[in-house]
Amino acid sequence: SRAAVVATDTASTSAGLAALGAGEPVLSAVGPRKPTSDPTVVFLYAGHGAHPEPGTTPLADAAFAEVWEQAQQALDQHTIAPSHGLARAQPDQWAWQIALTAALARWGLTPDVVVGHSLGEVAAAHTAGVLDTADAAHLVTARARLLEQACPRGSMLATSLTWEKAHQVAQNYVQVDVAAHNGEEQVVLSGADHALEAVAEDLHERGHQARLLPGAPPAHS
Repeated sequence: SRAAVVATDTASTSAGLAALGAGEPVLSAVGPRKPTSDPTVVFLYAGHGAHPEPGTTPLADAAFAEVWEQAQQALDQHTIAPSHGLARAQPDQWAWQIALTAALARWGLTPDVVVGHSLGEVAAAHTAGVLDTADAAHLVTARARLLEQACPRGSMLATSLTWEKAHQVAQNYVQVDVAAHNGEEQVVLSGADHALEAVAEDLHERGHQARLLPGAPPAHS
């Protein structure tokens, strides 16, 4: 077996190595993993763009239903009724993600690695044991409420730009930032509405695709 501890001083190094030696979980450690021929299973938890439609019926699965109910009870501790828009959609997406993880585990599918993008980072941290249900619910509701408050200030623009070209475009607009690199020619910009509209018009004239994302806040800006 091999393992590594990421540390910045002697104390954290000693603590990390001691935890590994005792078989205890430690956030600064990578491993240990034994060489194996089995494939590595990775769960990628998506961001806001993948949220289920409002009113979507939960899966008819006992494990899903149990975790979904636990998540909803935890969310209710921090949700101000009536909630709508991002303040409801994003917490519900998190609940879907961790409930589906529980259903997959009951079916025998568990991840070796978890990765989260944007909102999905909260579900990934929960699955990894970094955040319990209560703390994750608190974080996701506060985050969603802040983003909903920011909605009137801007939005997001999906483009067919490369990463390099997107940064060149953003340098020409004070109120525009590169928000997400989703693919070779799939970059999302974030910023003020009037600035993004100007960018979209410019990109269309130059033959690029550009589409404002409905309901998206100016996240990652």
